[in-house]
Amino acid sequence: MFTRLRFASFVASFREEVATFTILSLVLLWPPAHAQTGTTVASGTTILTQSLKAAGGSAGLGSIQDFVASGAITYYWAGEPVQGPATVYGKGYAEFRLDASLPEGTRTLALSYGVGALKDFSGKVMTIPYHNTVNLGVLTFPYLTLAVALSDPLTTVSYLGPAEVNGRQAYQVQVQRHFSPKVDTDGTLAGLCVTNYFVDAQTNLLVKVSDTTHPVQTFTANYTHDIELEDYVTQGGYQVPMVAREKVGGQTIWQLQLGGIAFNTGLTDASFVLQ
Repeated sequence: MFTRLRFASFVASFREEVATFTILSLVLLWPPAHAQTGTTVASGTTILTQSLKAAGGSAGLGSIQDFVASGAITYYWAGEPVQGPATVYGKGYAEFRLDASLPEGTRTLALSYGVGALKDFSGKVMTIPYHNTVNLGVLTFPYLTLAVALSDPLTTVSYLGPAEVNGRQAYQVQVQRHFSPKVDTDGTLAGLCVTNYFVDAQTNLLVKVSDTTHPVQTFTANYTHDIELEDYVTQGGYQVPMVAREKVGGQTIWQLQLGGIAFNTGLTDASFVLQ
């Protein structure tokens, strides 16, 4: 299990390593291994680089400091839909917040560099286990997380082959974050930081991001955790999915329908810390 000292060391190391690289270095660090011609399939890095380009380009995405998006959310609890207005916030590559105004009250999820918390209707704040937050990024606009991951030389990228997502043909590419041996002595963190990106074969846009989640008590049991993305529209010069759907073990937890998004609104880190 992780001690507070190991966690603090990991966060400090993570920030230092990522700060060394920029999104603009993506092409230099990962030149395409081979292009997609005829029946030859491109490398995983090439596929993800093409997806970044389709969404707005690495340079364009690098200019996004934060965003605020509003819409409506539907939760599916015990098979019963619960609906209400929702606002999502994102900052950088690892800060995300979802506020939902539901009939019982406001429910808030906040993530910040591996630290996560959930505030329920009563206002009680519950910490989410680190093994369930270490690999989470900007859920509803994962390009910000993906671009920085690809610009990190400790990340490995593997093309796993064709796949089908909701009836559409896609390419499945696996991204795994690795760490310094001083931080991750036994490879536990790297094992928790595996993400599969599914890229639409026609549009080159992300249609699903898949990783694993775990019970509160342990990280040795795994459940599939998916974010499905649909209905891309141009917003502020970027391709933005207006529908995001979270699934755990194949069951839909919530679906978010966005109505609009604003970029570079001046959010601070304090917006992603629940008290």
